[in-house]
Amino acid sequence: MPNTGRLRELLFEGNTVYLTPVIKGKRQTQWDLTVVQSVNVLCAIDTRLPAQLLLEPETRKVLQLDSPDCKLKTEAKYGTHRFDLLAEDKQGQVWVEAKTVSLVVNRQAYFPDAPTERGASHMSTLTELTQAGGRSAVVFMLLRNDADVVRPNDETDPAFGQALRHAAKAGVMLRAIRFCVTLQGVFFDQEIPIIL
Repeated sequence: MPNTGRLRELLFEGNTVYLTPVIKGKRQTQWDLTVVQSVNVLCAIDTRLPAQLLLEPETRKVLQLDSPDCKLKTEAKYGTHRFDLLAEDKQGQVWVEAKTVSLVVNRQAYFPDAPTERGASHMSTLTELTQAGGRSAVVFMLLRNDADVVRPNDETDPAFGQALRHAAKAGVMLRAIRFCVTLQGVFFDQEIPIIL
């Protein structure tokens, strides 16, 4: 299962899940659990997916990285961190980190669903980059279309919420994008607000 979150609201006995066959490599399993039914919507839980969605034209437009001269590099290293995307255009570099959001309560999405020291560390590094004159962004990828806003999950991980607010004050670009998930694929829906 390509997701380290708790997913308690999605993974419970009797719920419908969808598997994707894996053909390559020597693995103990031949399937990935990638999509889960959540009440009346499908939810993609594959945390590898947002990095791919960053390259889509609609997502690049939201991030203002859609100019023809913009060069993209995935899995870019900065110090001890690996970020999902490094974009470079006439204005310089932009370091981008995508976060998969799966927890939704009353049409409000929350990140993270489990404590994430790595997530808070990413926020601190992006803050430092921005304070040093660079550009950086965090994109919350809501891989289900039943929420209207994204919020930090302060109850589960107050350190991440604090780091996110500090990053926003430092000028790190924050965006949230909602996607529609079907059994045929994952499709851009719209940008939604982030409430800090």
